[in-house]
Amino acid sequence: MFLILIGGIYFFLHVGYSLLFYYFIILLFYYFIILLFYYFIYLIYLMFVPSIIILALLTCVDSVPGVFLASSVSIKTFGF
Repeated sequence: MFLILIGGIYFFLHVGYSLLFYYFIILLFYYFIILLFYYFIYLIYLMFVPSIIILALLTCVDSVPGVFLASSVSIKTFGF
């Protein structure tokens, strides 16, 4: 009876700790994916928003140098 009790406690602790371990691994993986997702959104924001603002400011100026600067900025930013 005593050995069965010790075996049951050992089995419960072993399975419980392994389940907690897998649970924490899944949580870490989940948060890692969310952080990567936000990081890519932030990179896209950093890539596109300043170039759009610069292009809008430069194309508001109705002059040939402004259009030339806007085209060179778009070439450097988007890689076209």
